[in-house]
Amino acid sequence: MVKRLKFLFVLFISISVSARVIFISSESNYNTVVGDNITFTIFNDTNGISRFNASGATKIDFEKIVIDIELYGKDKMRTEFFRFMKFSINSCEIQKHKGNYLLKTVMEGLYKYSNYKFDCPQKKKNFTATNFEFSDANLPVYILMRDGAFWQFKMIVKGLIKNQKSLTFICSLNIIGSYNARIYFIKSDLNQVNTAFIENATLVFFNDTNGLSRVNFTGFLVHDVQKLIVDAEVFVRRENEKDWRKFISFSINQCDLKRFKSNAIIKNILENVKKYSNYEINCPQPKNFYYLTNFEVSDVRILMFFRNGFWNVKMFTRGTFLNRKGLKNIVSIDTFGSYVRDL
Repeated sequence: MVKRLKFLFVLFISISVSARVIFISSESNYNTVVGDNITFTIFNDTNGISRFNASGATKIDFEKIVIDIELYGKDKMRTEFFRFMKFSINSCEIQKHKGNYLLKTVMEGLYKYSNYKFDCPQKKKNFTATNFEFSDANLPVYILMRDGAFWQFKMIVKGLIKNQKSLTFICSLNIIGSYNARIYFIKSDLNQVNTAFIENATLVFFNDTNGLSRVNFTGFLVHDVQKLIVDAEVFVRRENEKDWRKFISFSINQCDLKRFKSNAIIKNILENVKKYSNYEINCPQPKNFYYLTNFEVSDVRILMFFRNGFWNVKMFTRGTFLNRKGLKNIVSIDTFGSYVRDL
C-alpha cells in the first residue's frame, strides 16, 4: 500500500526577497509495508531561506539503499519542464561517490541536518531531518536563471530486501519551486590564438547596467576547417574555500552533433550560439568573419550551485585544416567570475 500526501504553498514574496530558492509545492509517497509514518514538510522560512523537515522509520533491514534523483528546469518561455541532470546514491558504494562534488555535498547536508547515516547493510531505524537548508545541499540549477523561472526536484528511495533480486520502493518526494540569481564576470583572458586559423580575434565580457552579464566575440576564420572540437571545463569555489573543484567537463565535436541531441546543456548552448551570432555549424566549417553580439549568459543553462561563490570556465578550441590530419589548437578562453544568490 502506498500512502500519498499532498500540500500546496501560497507565497507572499516582497521585493527584498530575491535570488532565493523558493518552494511552491511538493508531493510525497511512501510504502507502508516497509516504511512507517514517513513525512516531508517543505517551508519557506521567515528570512527567505527554504527548508524542509523529514521524519519516519523503516520497518525492516535492507541489504542496501539506492536514492535516485532527477532535476528539471523550466523558464518563462517554456510550457514544460525538461530534465537536465540525473544521478543515484548507493549506500554500498559511498566510496565511489567521494570524488563527486555534488553527491559529496548532498551527503554532507544529510549528516549536518539529520541523524541519517549510510550503511551497508542498512538496518531498520527511525530517522529525522530538521530545518534542512536547501542551499546547503548545493543542488545544481542554471547559472543566472531569470526571475520567474522554475525548477523541479524528484527523489525516489528504494531498498534491497535480503534474498530478493529487485529493489523495493520505500518513499518518494517531488518538489517544485522558483529561483533567481546573478552571475558577474570578474576577469577574462583570450589567449593562445593561432593566427594560422583565426585573425583579429577579440573577446569582451561585460556586466550590463541592468545587472546582466554579456559576451561579445569577433574573429575571421581564414581557412576552411575540416572539423572543430570545443573542450570546456567548469570549476567552482565557495566563498570560504581556497581550492577550486571541477564541477563539469564536456566536449563538442561539430561533425558529430547527433550524439548531443539528448544532452540538454549542450543543446541549449548550441541554440544560443545560433541566437546571438552569425555562426552556423557546418562540417567542414567555411572561412568567414564570425561574430557573437550581446550574448546573455543567463540564456546558457550550464549547471551551478545555489551557494554564493566563484566560478571559472576554461574553453579550448581545436581544429583540422581541410584535407589535413591532426588537430591544432585554435584559441583558448579562460573566464573567472562570481555567483551571487543574495542581491
